[in-house]
Amino acid sequence: VDLWWSADEPLAADYTASVFLLDGAGALAAQNDSYPFLDARPTTSWAAGEVVYDPRALDVASLPPGEYTVGVKVYTWWDGAIFPAGDGREYVVVGVWNR
Repeated sequence: VDLWWSADEPLAADYTASVFLLDGAGALAAQNDSYPFLDARPTTSWAAGEVVYDPRALDVASLPPGEYTVGVKVYTWWDGAIFPAGDGREYVVVGVWNR
C-alpha cells in the first residue's frame, strides 16, 4: 500500500500510521504500524505542505482467498488515541483487495 501524507502546518506530535486488512467478517487479517516512510519520517519532522511518501508492505502469504478491506488509521502509540478521519471515523477505507 502506497500512501502520501501532507500537513498544512507543523505537527506537535509524532503520529503512528496503521495500514491493515479486514476480512469479510471484519476481523483483522494483516497490519503494518509505524511512523511514516519505514519509521524514518516521524510527523514532527515534516515541513508545512511537504508531501511525504510512505510505502507499506503487508504480509498476505498465509491469507485465504477472499475479499479484504484496506484501511488506514492514525494514532499516537503511547496512549492509543486515534486521530479521527475527516468524517469522524476511526479509520479510512482506501480500497478493497482480492486474493
